[in-house]
Amino acid sequence: MVKIFIPSKNRYNTISTHLLFPEAQVVVHHAAQAGAYKAGGVANVIISDTLADEYGLTRQREWVCNNLVEPGEWFLFADDNIQELWAIPFPHYADDNLREIEEAMGTPALASVVNKYRPKNGRVMSPEAFLKIVVPECIAKAEEVGARMVGFSVTDNPLFRTKKWGTTSYVSGKMFLLKNGSMTWNHEITMEDFRNSAYHLARYGRVVINRYIHPRAIHYQPGGMGTAEERIPFRERDIESLMVNYPGLFRRKKGEYPDLSIRIHGEKHIDKWRASL
Repeated sequence: MVKIFIPSKNRYNTISTHLLFPEAQVVVHHAAQAGAYKAGGVANVIISDTLADEYGLTRQREWVCNNLVEPGEWFLFADDNIQELWAIPFPHYADDNLREIEEAMGTPALASVVNKYRPKNGRVMSPEAFLKIVVPECIAKAEEVGARMVGFSVTDNPLFRTKKWGTTSYVSGKMFLLKNGSMTWNHEITMEDFRNSAYHLARYGRVVINRYIHPRAIHYQPGGMGTAEERIPFRERDIESLMVNYPGLFRRKKGEYPDLSIRIHGEKHIDKWRASL
């Protein structure tokens, strides 16, 4: 069974991911936090003794890689506020394309076809099925294409998940599989998932995204890396740094809140971008 680690900070009253994965280890920064989590009913708590600053998440992740996982071993990182695993329901999960949606594009039938793939009682995948079915196939896909990191969908809308696999997209830090030894950790970036996606695309040329799985979670809760408002100054600086360090890969999203998106799509374009670095 793949190892699972949940880095957490000051969310002993709101942490939820451990309820999905009771075997996971919750990684906290120091003994006082460990006591609070244990008092709140979290059993598997481990102390990293890493600095709990704005970059504490990457410090925890690096510590896990250096101390709890073997070189070359695949394992799972998950944020502490995941509530459910939403999926394209079986038997459609076994298909690589949701062709019925693709064929309904631009027709009046589109809405009803899309709703077929998100029934209220069918889209919640059990953690057992995720670990037994999804994780092994994701690792196999990554090994096949030469990727060392696997992410999942950032949306539950089947309209944007008609193809199961992607290989050149953004990997959300909400939940991801990682092959240990494939990553360096930057403790000067809070938008770490953008940086880590860029790092893997630049170094290996491929990541893997399983779009059929969406970890449903609450975003920007107090604790952790802070609320959306608290993160703004760091994100403004991060955006400038990422666009300099990975020229041509990102574009700044429109809107008041500072955010990025990957502007290059497809393996040929990523290969061309890598060659220009």
